[in-house]
Amino acid sequence: MILIYPEQGMWWNYRKPRPFKVGGFKMAYRAGVPVLPMFITMTDDERLGADGYPIQRFTLHIMPPIYPDKTLGEKVGSEKMKDEAYALCKAKYEEVYGIPLVYGQADDGAEVPPQQTEQAEQPQEETK
Repeated sequence: MILIYPEQGMWWNYRKPRPFKVGGFKMAYRAGVPVLPMFITMTDDERLGADGYPIQRFTLHIMPPIYPDKTLGEKVGSEKMKDEAYALCKAKYEEVYGIPLVYGQADDGAEVPPQQTEQAEQPQEETK
């Protein structure tokens, strides 16, 4: 088993699924193995941590496996796997939090200022 974050990173306390990259799905397609989508949700505990903020409770949701469709080419087949995995994570987000997945809004539905939206939704590319 190999664990891959298809978003290519995690942001602290960010609850929305970020758009997936196709690389891990290409690996699965080439190997002819399924991907097992997982999504982590967070809820505030009633207890406060030492920092005064609610302790976060994490739940790991394991969705059904997605098998490669070898009747499709690698490009189409891996994109299909990626899209199906993202759709499952999006649906789980909406089920657990009870709100539609909309980018540009905070998890509580409050509008995020444009400069924060740009920074949060479009991570900066590293330059070398």
